Amino acid sequence: MARMDPTARPGLLARVFEALRKEGLRWCVLRDEADLERLAGGGELDLLVDPDHLERFAELTGALGFVRLQAWGHAPHHFFLGFDAERGAWLKLDVVDRLAYGRPIRRLRTDLADGCLVRRRWREPAFVLSPEDELVTLLLHAALDKGEFSSGRRQRMKQLCARVADDAHLSMQLERWWSPGTTGTRLADLVRRDAWPALLAEGPAVAARLAREDRIGTLARGLGARVLRRLGRWIGPRRGLSVALLAPDGAGKSTLAARLAEGWPLPARTIYMGLYPAGERSLGPPGFSFLRRLAKQWGRWLTARVHQARGRLVIFDRHSYDALLPPRTPLPWHKRWRRLVLARACPSPDLVIVLDAPGKLLWSRKREHTPALLEQQRREYLRLAARLPRAAVVDASQSPDAVLRAATALLWRACRGAGERP
Repeated sequence: MARMDPTARPGLLARVFEALRKEGLRWCVLRDEADLERLAGGGELDLLVDPDHLERFAELTGALGFVRLQAWGHAPHHFFLGFDAERGAWLKLDVVDRLAYGRPIRRLRTDLADGCLVRRRWREPAFVLSPEDELVTLLLHAALDKGEFSSGRRQRMKQLCARVADDAHLSMQLERWWSPGTTGTRLADLVRRDAWPALLAEGPAVAARLAREDRIGTLARGLGARVLRRLGRWIGPRRGLSVALLAPDGAGKSTLAARLAEGWPLPARTIYMGLYPAGERSLGPPGFSFLRRLAKQWGRWLTARVHQARGRLVIFDRHSYDALLPPRTPLPWHKRWRRLVLARACPSPDLVIVLDAPGKLLWSRKREHTPALLEQQRREYLRLAARLPRAAVVDASQSPDAVLRAATALLWRACRGAGERP
């Protein structure tokens, strides 16, 4: 089994394991024991947790920065999402409190979970299944959930067959949960010969037998999950977050917006909210351009609200707040009034991120203005950030990856705070 480097600073996954161990919860890694070193850098990990300890598990992971995702119709799965700011990596925990199988709905229940937790073993840095239990659960997962044995699963099953120490227990579990008459020796022979089609061919009969053993429960779980999943599409998602990116030209707003949307683990949309797009011309009678601009901003904001209602992250590339910046030349009173109205035309986003970098650096990236003018704009944005609610400044002179990590950490902190607010 791969080990985590004990000399490295503990990452988010290591902190999860340590918190669970100290608390004395009943849990174990359900799959991917051999990939824990890779998962320390982010990814998705399957865990089995005692149902009596699930709420305490949620409390412990919440204290480590995880958010519990809504999962209507996905029982017995519970999903927890966290961000490791130091590594710039997302970690998703797919937690089950019982073992059930089926595709696409886990409607075929078993009572394997309790025995698996009783026979779990400590292998630094986590509790893992015994080889016998992992072999049975992996066989059921591949055949009944996935409908295939991936190359990684094939290799893992071969490793597990070589590590089996209690063939009697394995044969008993296969007799109960797989096919009558199947023994550990027969399974090992099929695995050694790469007889994966033969194993998959037994899957439908196994599923049918498990369904017959609990006809009403199987039917009820299947219908209930379908109803809950449909409802969850409309009323399940929590309100999505909104963030506005502000900065002088050359700071990398558009690049950051695109990378945030691409790397965010939940659905995200980017909306341009600039007040004065390049090349836009004033048309119509006096005041028409102002009204048109105001209508555009409201239309964009309403579009954002629809996305947020569906649980999506909305990233505003620029914002109406730009109208609060000092004009380059003195303006008559009516134009000052227009800017004031535009600045407050839309409700505040949940978070404002101001990208900050020296004027000379901004000029070297995008030579549209003088370094002196860009430095002046920089200072104006910093003063604006001090006035705005829920605003944070990110050093944009760092590498793009470092800027992305810092911005994502701020967003995730705001997302967790939004989830905690009533």
